[in-house]
Amino acid sequence: MKYSKTSQQKHLIAAESSATHVRVRGGSANDDLSEKSILPLMRILFLTFYGMLGSLMPYLPVYYDSLGHGGMVVGMLGAVKPFTTFLVAPLWGYLSDSTGKHDFILQFCFLTSLVLQLSVYLYPQVNFLIVTTFLTALLNAPVKSLLDAMVMDVLDDKTAYGRIRLYGQLGFGAGSSGVGMLLGYTQN
Repeated sequence: MKYSKTSQQKHLIAAESSATHVRVRGGSANDDLSEKSILPLMRILFLTFYGMLGSLMPYLPVYYDSLGHGGMVVGMLGAVKPFTTFLVAPLWGYLSDSTGKHDFILQFCFLTSLVLQLSVYLYPQVNFLIVTTFLTALLNAPVKSLLDAMVMDVLDDKTAYGRIRLYGQLGFGAGSSGVGMLLGYTQN
């Protein structure tokens, strides 16, 4: 017995087999972008995202120390993010996969964790810093993996991922070096 495909199924198969175009999620056929045109945007995204991380993460312990917190508190604040991320990242992955709302979860988590991360400068109290660091880690946990998945969805040649991810490393290095030089300059 032969199964006949509906026109919608045929359209979907044709769209999936197109190796040179990417459909913007939720968009129409007029929103197709070629891989060639979207890859520079992905490079810029990795460069800026990891550049922001590089300009912030290495200097948070120094900032906490400058507030007068001892080594125990600085170490505890530094341990909150990796421990929380380890615990909740799989839950975020399950949620985004089961709902299919990868883009919404990425945008929501990125923006709310950014606001929370910037709020660590509002109050120097340890309890506030612990809660803020925990909430930031909770909401930032899926961002890196969702960015990686987004790039892998776009790439036809999956081996090209390393060349795209390299921009993240360059951004982190530039961000941390730039802030380090800026701090060194302002201290003199």
